[in-house]
Amino acid sequence: MLRKSVRQLRRPHFAHKHLTQNCTPELALHFSFKKLLYNKISHHLQDTLPLEVEWDCSFCHDKHKGNLLKKVASAKLEYDLTVCKPDIALLDPSEKPIAVVEVVVTHLPENSALQFYDADNIILLQFKLRNDDDIHILDRAPLLPSFVNFCFNPRCSKCGHFQLKK
Repeated sequence: MLRKSVRQLRRPHFAHKHLTQNCTPELALHFSFKKLLYNKISHHLQDTLPLEVEWDCSFCHDKHKGNLLKKVASAKLEYDLTVCKPDIALLDPSEKPIAVVEVVVTHLPENSALQFYDADNIILLQFKLRNDDDIHILDRAPLLPSFVNFCFNPRCSKCGHFQLKK
């Protein structure tokens, strides 16, 4: 059903009379963002274009910037890693996952998935979305994920923590 608001703040939109388990605002936002980001990644891979990302590092508290697709040969939607199925998996030429993208609307990835990514040195990028206006995150250059579990600084060989720049 098409809904048109008399208030100018609301744009026309389609809505169901009753929300179902298979069609909720959360699912629509999650699916749309995931699909649009996957299409953007695929386009950049096909045309061999870099895809710049920038994030505030939660380990060293510096701002990092890099090409997300530097070592990536392909991208897969809902790629089965046995332990989990990330929204988007970025794979090297041997089909080994280098990085995964998780779109977060209402709940974070499961702890088992986070442990798997950490144990296999798979970079995790999270995009936390609040509402459908966050779709415009994809228009920005560089992309600004909400969280990345990667730091450019080397790890300490004894404790495993990232070393700070001097």
